[in-house]
Amino acid sequence: MTKISNNLVKANFGVNLVSFVLSKHCLVRHVTEGTDIGIDLYFESFAPNGEPFLHFWIQVKTGDSCINVSKDEKTASFQFDSEHLDYWSKQPIPVFAFLVPYQLNQDSDNFKFFVVDITDQTLREKVTTQQFKTLTSDFIVSEEDELEEFVFNRVPYTTAVQKISYGIISTIPTVRPEYQLSLPAGLSPKYSKKIIKSIRRTVTFALQDILALPKESEQILHDKDVLLKILHIFEDDKKWEIPYTLGRKYYMDLNFQKAQSYFAKAIEIIESDPNTLNVPVWEQRKNLISEFIIACKQRRGLL
Repeated sequence: MTKISNNLVKANFGVNLVSFVLSKHCLVRHVTEGTDIGIDLYFESFAPNGEPFLHFWIQVKTGDSCINVSKDEKTASFQFDSEHLDYWSKQPIPVFAFLVPYQLNQDSDNFKFFVVDITDQTLREKVTTQQFKTLTSDFIVSEEDELEEFVFNRVPYTTAVQKISYGIISTIPTVRPEYQLSLPAGLSPKYSKKIIKSIRRTVTFALQDILALPKESEQILHDKDVLLKILHIFEDDKKWEIPYTLGRKYYMDLNFQKAQSYFAKAIEIIESDPNTLNVPVWEQRKNLISEFIIACKQRRGLL
């Protein structure tokens, strides 16, 4: 006769207990079994007034043998599969692990979850090349205040931290508007290259959108000047879109000599990249820029 293993019972208990406890502040969706992504629960938190707030994932680990609880019972650790850690580190929303030691005989009124902020820890330290990596819990959730602290403070903090890895420094989300905004600190130096890249791209394409406007208001003219000053900082970068955007700006200012120079530089950068050779989309892009160069020469009386 087939028997249900103790490990399966413990896992089922842990997942449902975490789901039940957090359901006071979140909509809970169980992840379909067999997806092999190591995630048990998908959460969508909501503010006290019922407005949707943030999304996050939780992986639940239950058992007394696989979870190593410290002697003072203030922390717990677990050996995670490095492939799962690598997968979670690439997700667009925060991922947490809830370690639930089964011997604590927990229930909905008496629970103790050791929480590992997987997203934050993998951002601060690269995933190991070894098969497993041990992570230690960041904090404990064992009462209502700590539960609210997790949902309304820790998840928002990690949400903001995660954006830094994309080069975006964002304020920490709050369920209530606050005059004084908070930002995550400590990770910016590690991701400074991505932040600079994000600034460059943002400024470049914001300028292109502004230059495409049929009419510019006083505010837009001011914003364009500010963005232009920032873009000039990146002028030496070998990115075709920078001289192309500057070329369009000076073309609109009727400075055709300067515009032509920038357009020529944009084509030079494209042609120096072996990945663009004989690629239709890049040929089309070069043709567009070449048309601007011809127009500049015509305006200068060179053709």
